[in-house]
Amino acid sequence: MTVTRVQDVIIPEIFNQYTMNNTVEQTAVYRSGIIQPVPGLIVPSGGDTVNMPFWNDLEGDPEAIQSNFALTPEKIKAGKDVARVFEYGKAWSAEDLAGELAGSDPMRAIGDRVNYYWERQFQKMIFLMLDGVFGSNITNNDGDLVLDISSGDGKKYTTYLFAGGAVGYAPGMPKTPTETDRNSLKGEDILINRKKFIMHPRGFKWTEADVAAEMPTFKELASAKNYERVYDKKKVRIVKIISNEGPEAATKSKLSGEVILDAAQLLGDAKGKFTSIAMHSVTHTNLQKQNLIEFIPNNRADVGFGTYLQKSIIVDDSLPVDEPTPTP
Repeated sequence: MTVTRVQDVIIPEIFNQYTMNNTVEQTAVYRSGIIQPVPGLIVPSGGDTVNMPFWNDLEGDPEAIQSNFALTPEKIKAGKDVARVFEYGKAWSAEDLAGELAGSDPMRAIGDRVNYYWERQFQKMIFLMLDGVFGSNITNNDGDLVLDISSGDGKKYTTYLFAGGAVGYAPGMPKTPTETDRNSLKGEDILINRKKFIMHPRGFKWTEADVAAEMPTFKELASAKNYERVYDKKKVRIVKIISNEGPEAATKSKLSGEVILDAAQLLGDAKGKFTSIAMHSVTHTNLQKQNLIEFIPNNRADVGFGTYLQKSIIVDDSLPVDEPTPTP
């Protein structure tokens, strides 16, 4: 009896390109506009970080031109954002892929499963990074990008407002992106897939201050010590809201249109650039119960969970939920 094995259906060169393209096209985070490529940003073949220089706005009042008067030249000031290069891998055994091996197009079936896995991981990484970014913001910038309307008791849910391109992304190519193996003693086929990429919240320099080994762990992605804001506040593309969303929460502590507007106002006259809202499913359900979610068929702003205040909604339960401290 002929047995289909992983190495029989996976052609690494085709598989690598398929998974890279499909990840960019399908995930809701990409389609919402949160993640966008950064012009000129390329994943290097060596090194852990990439510099992302930027020009600050011109400053200073104009000078009144007088008789026998020379203008005083001032320099345009530059800043430097720094992004981390990430490389992660995952291996699956034939037992995990058994259903896919029976498919009419097993390589595509396996590729779809691998894509969905990485999409979930990328989205999880973004929210872990934001834990670190806003931990740094609270410590170093007095939390000037955070609107906390929660009360002291009850679960606290995090919601984010995003402007387009809030997270920069660039795909890279590890030395061996995909390979197959076989454990003959166990009769197991193995698929190994690796990703190398840059994914970076714009305007928050990666410092590498809390990384123990060569590559940051997911836990280290959430460390406030690894981030430092380098953008002017109005140029930042993310703000954070903390609210109570349980059935016992007071109305004034729940997410609402008024709260969204107040959060956007944290950026002053730059408030109009927000395009997306990321929220926990509990928060999304509460808004649905109030009939505040709009669904616009065939509109790119709607990435599957509807829109709110003309902003696309992303629902993800990996967003932080802080449990109340039990009363002794």
